[in-house]
Amino acid sequence: MLRLHNFYEHPVQQRYMVYEFSEEEAAIYFEQMLINANIEYEKSEEQRNTSTFYLFGISKRFLNEANLINNTTLLKYKKPFIPVAGLRWLLLCVTIGALALAILGYLKTQG
Repeated sequence: MLRLHNFYEHPVQQRYMVYEFSEEEAAIYFEQMLINANIEYEKSEEQRNTSTFYLFGISKRFLNEANLINNTTLLKYKKPFIPVAGLRWLLLCVTIGALALAILGYLKTQG
């Protein structure tokens, strides 16, 4: 199943949300933020294929605070959609070129 978020309702304990991270640095930061906010949590690790996922079980009564911390963590550790700068610029130039050709084609058909 495809999830758009890195959290979901606990499959057994309906009173808990599970937050998962695939990067250890992000998990450590998230855990430290939970400690600073005095939010109770349970921590676990899960192996899937060759990857380790870091799981945090948090009571739904801390949902708003946990979501704020989660969003802060995701923003801090987010990666660019296209990681290579040269490819980003190439895509931008190709897009601008295609748009210019489309506008030029439109103008030629009108006159």
